[in-house]
Order: sequence, then structure tokens, then C-alpha cells
Amino acid sequence: MLTTRVGEVVRWDNDRGFGFIAPDDGGSNVFVHVSDLAPGSPRPHVGDRVDYALERDDRGRMHAARVAVHGAVDERVAPVRRRPQRWSVIEMLAVLGFAVMLATGVLLYDMSIAIPLVVGLVSLVTAFAYADDKRRAEEGRWRTSESSLLLLCLLGGWPGAIAAMRWYRHKTTKASFVGAFWVTVFVTLIAFTLIAFPAAREAVITSLELMSGGA
Repeated sequence: MLTTRVGEVVRWDNDRGFGFIAPDDGGSNVFVHVSDLAPGSPRPHVGDRVDYALERDDRGRMHAARVAVHGAVDERVAPVRRRPQRWSVIEMLAVLGFAVMLATGVLLYDMSIAIPLVVGLVSLVTAFAYADDKRRAEEGRWRTSESSLLLLCLLGGWPGAIAAMRWYRHKTTKASFVGAFWVTVFVTLIAFTLIAFPAAREAVITSLELMSGGA
């Protein structure tokens, strides 16, 4: 029978679903994956006290198993619903500006109506992709790659990504991902500005011609 041990969570990456426990009886920190949580146990936070057992994986490495947070209520009995995060002002302005840009392109500059329809479809697909990645993280399953999520944003799906990120509280704290996400937003806005407004395209073409002529 496995011996129950006690320790404290000293690191927890919620997006990636793993962390480390410092044993009360000393020794090296113990790796714990979200799939090692006891049935019904909520995800831990740094500083939580936990009970756990030690097991070896297929490669002989020690890891925590049957991890249970002290004082936690079984989520199968009383599931906790976390409220969606509020959108930031920048996010609201970016989505509103994008919508106005597409509408103006269609109504005033003969841009094909198919373009905003495709953007809406890609945004919907992106929202589902983020929701699925959140579910996989919670279940400890293989995750959707960040490059795939960012590619969907680059194709115009970033409004759906913002909606999913805020609704599911997912991918909002990892600085490197958030930075890359806003790069895709910036690039997409520039690209669709050139698509929607002929004057912008002509200005860019003229500038490129002048630069090539000067060279």
C-alpha cells in the first residue's frame, strides 16, 4: 500500500497543468501533473497543503499521485463555477474597431461581404479551439499547440480568441503567449486595413515604388 505523505505546493502552472510539491519530511520537490490529482480534487494553488503518494512512472522517475488539497470540497459534489473575466478596454476597442473597419470596407469600398463572413467563421472556430484546449488542460490530455492557436488568430480569428480567453479564463496570464497574441492582432489589423481601404493600398504601393526607384 502506498504511504500517504504531506507537503506544500510551491509551484503550479495552471495553463500547462503541472507543478511541484515540497515534502514536509524534507528532500527534493516532487513533480505533480494535473492527471495525478485525486478524483474530484480541485486544481491546487501555490501555498496549498496537500496529501499525496509517491509513484514511479514508466521511466522510473518519482512523481506525486492521488494528490488531494487539504480542506477542498469534492468538485463532483459541489462544482465551482468561476466567473468569466471582464474584457479590457483595449480588447473591446480592438474588436469594435475591427468590426467597423470590415463594415466600412463592405458598405463604402465594395469589399466582398464574404470577407467579414469568413472572419466570423474563423473567430467561431478559434473560440472552440481555445475552449477545447482549456478542457484538455483540465483533463491532463494532450494540448493544442500554441502555434496553432496563434495561427488561427493571425487568420482573423482573434476576436473569438479574446471571447474564449475571457470566458474560460484561459491563456491570459502567460506573458510570452499574450505578447505573441497581440502581435497577431496588430498584423491582422494592418492586413485588413489594406484589404478594406483602397487608399491605404495605393499609399503602400506608391511608397514601395518610390523605395525601389530610389534603390
